[in-house]
This record gives sequence, C-alpha cells and structure tokens, in this order.
Amino acid sequence: MPMFGRQIEVIIGLPGSEGVKITEVFHVSGRFTRTSGSSANKGEFTVTGLKDDTVRKMQTPGAVVIFKAGYLQDHGPVTFFAGTITRIEPTRDGTDDNVVIELMDSVIPLRDAKISGSFPPNTSALKILDYVSGQFGLPVRKNLKIADRQMVRAFAYNGRARNAMNEICQFLGLEWSAQGNEIQIIKKGDVYSDVAVVLSHGTGLLGSPKPKAKNMIEKGAAKKGIKYGQDGVIRFTKTDPSAKIKDRQMLQVQGYSVESLMNPMIYPGALVQLYSRGVDGKFFRVEACEYEIDTHSGNFLVRAELRAVDSK
Repeated sequence: MPMFGRQIEVIIGLPGSEGVKITEVFHVSGRFTRTSGSSANKGEFTVTGLKDDTVRKMQTPGAVVIFKAGYLQDHGPVTFFAGTITRIEPTRDGTDDNVVIELMDSVIPLRDAKISGSFPPNTSALKILDYVSGQFGLPVRKNLKIADRQMVRAFAYNGRARNAMNEICQFLGLEWSAQGNEIQIIKKGDVYSDVAVVLSHGTGLLGSPKPKAKNMIEKGAAKKGIKYGQDGVIRFTKTDPSAKIKDRQMLQVQGYSVESLMNPMIYPGALVQLYSRGVDGKFFRVEACEYEIDTHSGNFLVRAELRAVDSK
C-alpha cells in the first residue's frame, strides 16, 4: 500500500451549490474526532494563505465542508469527514494569515429534525425506522444483516427525531450515529461491513498496538451489544460490598489503541483485522477514531480505539 505524497481536498460551500476547493497547495492542518455514539462528531482545521473573498464565501451561514485525504501513489484523496461550519475565525501568526474553522457532523439535522406520526399495531419496525431516519433529510446507510420485528403495540411520536431514533433502534437492537453527513445504522456492537481493513506494518500500522481494557457493569454492557462469551470479553465479580448485587457482575472488555498512517476506511463501526506481534489476524471493531492531518511536516495519521469482536 503506497503511502507517499500527502494529498488533501477540502470543499466548502452551501449544499447543492458549487463550493470553494482547497488543496495541499495551501498549508492545512487539523484534528477530527468520530465516535460510534449519536452525538455530533467534531473537527477543527487551520488553513494558511487564503484570500479575503474566499474567507467571506466560507462564512456563509449553513456552509458545509467535505474533507478528503489520501496519498498520491495510493487512491488519492478519500472523504473521511464532513460537517457544518460552526465557527470560522481569521487569525495571524507572525506574517501568515490563517483561518481556523470548527465543524460538527450533521449538527443541524441532529438538532432540528422533528417528527409527528403514528403507526398502527403490528407494523413492521423497519418501516417505522425508515420513516424516522428519513426525517433527518440525510442519506441513510443500514447494515444489510438487520432483522425486522413487528411492533405489537401502536407507535406514535411527536418530538425530536433523534429521540424517536433511540426508541425504535432500542426495540430492534440497533445503534445509530451520524457519520459524514449520513445516518449509519448497525446492530448493537456489530460492524457496518464484513469487509475488514487489514492493518499491519505493511499497510500503515505505526508502532505497536497498546492493550486497552474497559470494565463495565454486565447489564450496561448488554445495552451496547456486549455480552459474556464474545471474543475479548471476560466476566468477573466486583468485590465492593457496598455495590448493589445487580451491579457486582462485571465484564472486562478488551481491545487496543492503535495508530496508522492516514486511512479514511478506518471509521466508527468499521471492521479491522490486526496483524502485529502477539495479534495474528484477530478482528476488531472501531469504537472511535481521531484523524490528525498536516499537509507539510506534521502528522498525517489516524488513531483508533479497537474492541475485539467474534471472528468473521
């Protein structure tokens, strides 16, 4: 996997209109965080040397940003973050004119989307899910392994679409999040695709994976699709005598923190097959990731939190 010649492409503008394009000709640096939760992902980047009229176009309310990165000798720039501008601030660093831009992924639909609708008893839950997720006005991508159920009772909701999404996804055993101005829906604790990103020192892995474990109350872990018997999940009993009996049964959820050269295919809900010393091809789900980019001399990489999943 060739990893030479950093490339970025930033497109800024109003949805449906021709935007301003920024490439690696400018000095661009930034940091972007994505998680598998339903809160908006965040990012911030700085561009040096933009003209005043370009900055004014970027300050249009509701402007969105599509951020791409990659390598000249690989596949070129690929989208890894998209969001709405929440703050833009011109600054000066010595003789350089900079613009600092803050983004939030899908922040306006997540904040403003509302629904008012009802369905009779015995309606397909997936039909209700399609209706509710469609109210965000964003493309929806669902894992194809999602199974349907019937809502025995009538379903009626009047309020925020994100709250209705929580309710219907809980019924179906699903989780949802906004990823790159799209609504992603997958089974709780599962991955979006069975096609794994192979991560090794030959494909961009930097350094050694750092073991990471998280202790969770078993009942709470189940709500996230994590159960005893899955790969990397160990059960133990909490010894604190003051804890309630139901809170003493614990799970230790094992995984790794890893760093890789910039790879947009590593995102929350992605499947990773890891090869390193002591980890020979085991599969992991990406729980969260942080991208750090610099077109000149800084980092151009992704840090990811991985949790072990059953072998595919």
